[in-house]
Amino acid sequence: MANIDPELLGQELAKVVNEKFAQAMTGINERMRALEAKTEGMQSKLDKCMAFAGDFQSALDYGPGSLVRRNGEMYVAVKHIKAGTPFTAREGSGWERVL
Repeated sequence: MANIDPELLGQELAKVVNEKFAQAMTGINERMRALEAKTEGMQSKLDKCMAFAGDFQSALDYGPGSLVRRNGEMYVAVKHIKAGTPFTAREGSGWERVL
């Protein structure tokens, strides 16, 4: 039976583990760069079509894409909502529940 040098075995295992880890990290970094490139500019596009407007206030006008909070839920205006219009989540009201 051959004698195994535990220190040498540990060094060789460390080399293999480090190499595999480096390969995995390279793959992860490449995927992250691809995702960043794909999402670049998406926030500015989203900001043009949707904007958080805070808690619903009946005294304000809301344009399409306005996101409001009401009773712990989030709604988006799908059409122009004029000031003074009472809030209702019924179909056709102009508000769609998001969360």
